[in-house]
Amino acid sequence: SYCCQYSNCATCAGASGTCDSCAADHYLDGGQCKPDRANGLSCANNDWCITHICTAGVCCEFDNCLTCTDGQCTSCAHPLILREHEGTCNTPTATFSSTATF
Repeated sequence: SYCCQYSNCATCAGASGTCDSCAADHYLDGGQCKPDRANGLSCANNDWCITHICTAGVCCEFDNCLTCTDGQCTSCAHPLILREHEGTCNTPTATFSSTATF
């Protein structure tokens, strides 16, 4: 076991004391543990985000967005459709036309 340079490390590597794993709500970046990032902030991978969802380099609230701004979906992968007022991607609803004959 090694002494750590930073208090938010879970474990450290070697005598240098750099972090090799982090405490809860932190992500590892260059040997340091940094607080998880809020929705809308840039990210390199899912570990960086509070929601654990990094979409196209941005922390996002939803995991099915193609692109995300301020934590909300701004585009969706086919066949999902964007519900702009909700900022979500959803399955398209089928439209039915009914003609009744009696």
